[in-house]
Amino acid sequence: MDRKNFIYHMGAFLLIAFMFYMVRPIELDEPSKVDLNVHIITEEENVSIIEEQENSHILTRNRGNSRFTIEGCTSTIEIQEAVISACKRQSMPIEIVCGLIEVESGWRTDCESSAGCYGLCQLNPKYFPSGLTPTEQIDTAVDYIAELYVKYDGDLGAALTAYNAGHDTGSRDYANMVFEASEHYSIKEVER
Repeated sequence: MDRKNFIYHMGAFLLIAFMFYMVRPIELDEPSKVDLNVHIITEEENVSIIEEQENSHILTRNRGNSRFTIEGCTSTIEIQEAVISACKRQSMPIEIVCGLIEVESGWRTDCESSAGCYGLCQLNPKYFPSGLTPTEQIDTAVDYIAELYVKYDGDLGAALTAYNAGHDTGSRDYANMVFEASEHYSIKEVER
């Protein structure tokens, strides 16, 4: 094999190796200073809401003989199902999305900022369609966070900062507020 042919094949090999590296599954690594009991719902899991308590719903997911619950959410069943569905579709931690919604709107669907951002996830109508239903807002926000997560190479703090500021400013104040709020949403394993 001559040198030119060798270089061509080596370049092709490196390109293919790089492509495999870029399309690998996303691993959600939280900053080491934040201890979040994060579980990702997979496609195989059956998700349902089993119980409603005074302004708090318990969400469940079934896996084998175990049941996992998320407690602390004060929204309607429809909103919770939208959060679970969007997080499942994008492999995003439910607790983080719940924390983001708590920080952005306090789970109020009618919330509007002075800048015109609206709804549960405080979407900016300059960049996202206005008039979305709460379910569509959640889908849009989770899709955008997942996009930012990939853009910032799996740095969830950077993705959350960019969600709030439009780009990664380097400050993690907003991300830390979301991480802290997410701690109010716990996943517990209970016996069936």
